[in-house]
Amino acid sequence: MQYIVLDFSLQDKDPTISIGELSLYQLDSHHVDGKLLLTVSMLPSGLYEVQFKDRVEIVETFGQVWIHCLQQIANHIVILLDQKHKHHLDVLVEQSGYIPLEDQSILFVSWLSQLILPQIAQREPSAMYQALYPHNESHHSNNEMIVAVLKGLLSKLAVLPDITLRSISTSKPESTISRVIQAVLADRTLERTPKTQHKVIEDIAFTVAPEDIMDEEDKVPADSTTESLAQQSLTTLRTHFKAIGDFPYESRQGQEHMMELVANALDTRTHLIVEAGTGTGKSLAYLLPSALFTHAEHEKVVVATHTIALQEQLYKHDVPLVLEPLMQGIRTAVLKGRNNYICMRKLSQNIHEIQALASDERDYDLRLAVWLTQTETGDREEIAFTEHEEGYWRDVASETNSCIAKHCPFFKDCYYFRARHKAARADLILTNHSLVLSDIKADSRVLPAYDRLIIDEAHQLEDVATKQFGAQIAEGDLQRLLERLLNARNGLLHDAERSIQVDVQKGMVDGQVFATVLTKLGRALLRTSQDIRTLFSAIAMYTDSLGNLSGEFRLTPDRTNAPAYEAVIRAASDIDVCRSLLTESLTAYAVLSEETELPDALNRKLADVFGYARELQQGLTICADVLLLRLSADQFVGWIAINGRRVSRKISLHLAPLSVSEVLLQELFRKKQSVILTSATLAVANSFHYFLERIGMKTLVEEGKAKTEIVTSPFNYKKQSLLCVVSDLPDSKQQEEFQTEVGKAITKIATVAHGRTLVLFTSHQMLAQTYVTERDSLQKKGITVLAQGFDDHRKTYLIETFRKEPRAVLFGVNSFWEGIDIRGDDLSCLIIVKLPFAVPTHPIVEARSELLTRLGKRPFIDYSVPSAAIRFTQGFGRLIRSKTDRGVVFVLDKRITQTKYGRMFIRSLPDPDVYEGTLNDTCAKAMGFLDSTQQVYSH
Repeated sequence: MQYIVLDFSLQDKDPTISIGELSLYQLDSHHVDGKLLLTVSMLPSGLYEVQFKDRVEIVETFGQVWIHCLQQIANHIVILLDQKHKHHLDVLVEQSGYIPLEDQSILFVSWLSQLILPQIAQREPSAMYQALYPHNESHHSNNEMIVAVLKGLLSKLAVLPDITLRSISTSKPESTISRVIQAVLADRTLERTPKTQHKVIEDIAFTVAPEDIMDEEDKVPADSTTESLAQQSLTTLRTHFKAIGDFPYESRQGQEHMMELVANALDTRTHLIVEAGTGTGKSLAYLLPSALFTHAEHEKVVVATHTIALQEQLYKHDVPLVLEPLMQGIRTAVLKGRNNYICMRKLSQNIHEIQALASDERDYDLRLAVWLTQTETGDREEIAFTEHEEGYWRDVASETNSCIAKHCPFFKDCYYFRARHKAARADLILTNHSLVLSDIKADSRVLPAYDRLIIDEAHQLEDVATKQFGAQIAEGDLQRLLERLLNARNGLLHDAERSIQVDVQKGMVDGQVFATVLTKLGRALLRTSQDIRTLFSAIAMYTDSLGNLSGEFRLTPDRTNAPAYEAVIRAASDIDVCRSLLTESLTAYAVLSEETELPDALNRKLADVFGYARELQQGLTICADVLLLRLSADQFVGWIAINGRRVSRKISLHLAPLSVSEVLLQELFRKKQSVILTSATLAVANSFHYFLERIGMKTLVEEGKAKTEIVTSPFNYKKQSLLCVVSDLPDSKQQEEFQTEVGKAITKIATVAHGRTLVLFTSHQMLAQTYVTERDSLQKKGITVLAQGFDDHRKTYLIETFRKEPRAVLFGVNSFWEGIDIRGDDLSCLIIVKLPFAVPTHPIVEARSELLTRLGKRPFIDYSVPSAAIRFTQGFGRLIRSKTDRGVVFVLDKRITQTKYGRMFIRSLPDPDVYEGTLNDTCAKAMGFLDSTQQVYSH
């Protein structure tokens, strides 16, 4: 099969102007070295130079150029980068009086790469090339790179299992990709190509990770020793780690001290709260004694992180580093929440019904089918998908409600159950905060039994617990569930009803009883569908009556008793009736399914129907709980959240506990023998009081069952950092004036720092306004501007781009305040625009502040300030990441020095040099600091 790669660039952004350059390559499916057929360049005179292999022609119009292109294209498949290129080409061709190429003759590289390389988000030629050839540095031109990418993609396509290729071809029978696949399959038959080594069940081909076959007798017995765990840990650290090849181990007093603390806590069955400053090496400080402990005592240790990035770092780098010198049989496993793993049974059903799916969902499921031939974990983190595709993932994710466990044909190979099985046999389990808290909610049925827990990034524990012990549901979630159940073409309910009727006709005695339950469920679902539309229309009208089109609306008795809320109460009461009807059907099905054996195929379909119905019922429960204030106002706060406006408006309902301290104390800390909480930021002004109160540890510290400690950073912040407070900007309460002057200040500071600047905002709106007003000014000064939400939503991509640009400024909000590690000269300046106080009118903040007032406390000083100080310290910590880093932090919010509470922010920092002055003075001071040749030394 022949491919013609057509790549071009426009002379202007407007495709109606003219083409700039164009090239045609020929690619053969068997001999995949691209052959250049012709190139076209537009001359300054407006004429076109067409260069063939053996001659050059000058032509006057693009139409004449296109004639030459058509002669080369003939009946071959045309390769274009993406749909945008097709649109531009169509405009050019139509302007010349020709008919555009038909879609059936075109294959888009971007679409093919989404199919073959689902793990990458970017579809630029360079990103695709890097994914295909990770060890190559590309020196190709853009068109040569596209040829190389196509070659790599076709090579990967050619080795996919037959069944996967047929699924793709069947889903798009009239498409170009179907022609390509038919040729691949024909070649495979003729050449008797060996089949790929994949397991196939119900038309799904997938990889299976090799089993961990270590038996208990294979484990190396622990050495008998009289040394304490702390002594063993220090001895191992000081002897073994210095001998590991290129490992950059250096003795750190803080790391050794923390290691002793962790070891003693594990040994003595006590709790530990330890703040470990940046550069301490806390991962090694808790992993090494944990590994020695689990090996000697044969007790599991669970390590929980907040971010996936840290979990991945621990599993792929830190844990192997720790275990290698020990040379002991210590099993490790990663376990995530169930919804992170794909359900192959659900995907198989989608593939069987793929023609009935919408085009976007069809493409998404095909990508997953290809990904299953590559993955050993089935973990969604391996693939990239957009926010829009989140709903598609939920339809194929593993979840409890529809799981049929041992009755599932994929049960033995299920990625989720394999992960659980591996965790059950592991000594060291790496997981996340959410799963630890889910285990509490599920009465310890989520994680294997354990008594030793280490919580890293512990400053996030209260927020995660607030979310985990609360609830939320969006209108879109409910509509998705109903669509999945009731869709006329591929709805699960109709499919199950048809299957039952077939089985009844074949003589299945109990089929009619199940048919009756399905009919009852169907009536309840139809009513629910109507009542949900009524409910969310009533909510929208109510929030409109408050004068706001978007935002968060806390529900209190004063609001729900108002006349404007009456329609919401009526609609929510109807929804509660729907919930009861669904419950009746679910109960009837549960009784029948226990008493009756069904054919496997029908059993699966019914499990899916009632699984989705149960999820819908749980969503309706949240609706009623929030809108009817059914939970105690002393314990929970409920609110309505609205994003977007009018047509694009998204409504969601939320519940959150006012405090998580008691449940954490009773259900986690009192039930585990040793919990170790660590982070770089736990103390506020050298006090743990705030953190201990929020998470419920205060009581245990007072009882002597928990210890607190601060391990200081090994960095010399006095020499390595300078904190500049700008004193002549408007007060942050003067929003318009502050916004204007902040934009100018950021441009001036970033210019002084020659780029290399990270700017941390507290609101998306302020970030967006600054980006719009200052981008051109910064670009004119030769500084590249990158902004969260404008260039890319992914933190990792923005950071990598920032590192590569010699002069760049990066605007970030929320997640950019922590978890960023940019070392060396790539980052020399950090700007904190405002002190990171939570929005006082947010329902959780408002309700917690009222609770503290009732308890006789000062909500601002006792809650808002400490919370903001911890976040501020996290933000400050983005600058100095090694002993050789130097940099300046600018704070544009003068409250930090001009208010009493502001001093708490400075006292929470690791003792930088502080300078306050005008914008001009601080910039001059910073310039001198950054240009200084003074050597950095450490304590």
